[in-house]
Amino acid sequence: MTATEVLARLASSRTASIRIEGEVRGTGTGTVEVVLEGATVVLVDVGTWTLGGHSVRWRSSSRWRVCGNALEVERVRQGESARVVLEVGPDGVWRSVEAWICGFDAYSVGVTVLEDAVEVVWTIRGAAKASRTVTRYG
Repeated sequence: MTATEVLARLASSRTASIRIEGEVRGTGTGTVEVVLEGATVVLVDVGTWTLGGHSVRWRSSSRWRVCGNALEVERVRQGESARVVLEVGPDGVWRSVEAWICGFDAYSVGVTVLEDAVEVVWTIRGAAKASRTVTRYG
């Protein structure tokens, strides 16, 4: 699947389910608002997480664009945004070329296109962190 085709699949997203793995564990579901900014697809996820038995509202945002044969994703955050470039491997999984470094933490991302969804996995590794956030866009 090409970067343009992955972008089109992400642009058709309407729902998101999320799973957090690591020291903090949780799950959640929500809706996805897709905003087109020229050739950039912005995904705005809004929903509810269940963390440690408590329900918490959440909102996250990411910008996706095609860069040649690669994908670029920017996780929109407070302060500096996390931006990485992904290339497709022989197994069809898109992986970050380099991790994004934030202080002592390294953020990497992988994207797998499934029959009915696109799964985005952010992995965070650092001196005090080791977690994964799996978002399934449908």
